[in-house]
Amino acid sequence: MQDKPSAEELLEALAQFLDAEVVPAFEGRRRFHAIVAANVARIVAREIRLGPAQVKQEYAALCDLLEKSPTDPAPTAATLAQLNAELCDRINEGSADEGDYRRRVIDFLRSVVAAKLAIDNPKLIQRLA
Repeated sequence: MQDKPSAEELLEALAQFLDAEVVPAFEGRRRFHAIVAANVARIVAREIRLGPAQVKQEYAALCDLLEKSPTDPAPTAATLAQLNAELCDRINEGSADEGDYRRRVIDFLRSVVAAKLAIDNPKLIQRLA
């Protein structure tokens, strides 16, 4: 078993190679596709690095908002989808229309969007800050 380089490091190296060697060698559509490929590699690397902690944080925050005990040490995408659906139901029923719960829901949504942007487009967070 090989410990180095990690998948994240390999993806970052691929992105750097694409930026330094491939993108400059092309024009037009091929150049655009090389830029997209480099961005995909970086997104996947960030997903590997940041994703597991984000899932746990979102799960804990959803459990708090829904007044559930966080019992799953490794929540899945399906678990998050179910909890998010429950939150959507509460929002649709008007539970978040006013008061402290509204503030808590808005804070939760802001944090989730920021966490997702940290993976998908961290430069956008910097521009918005």
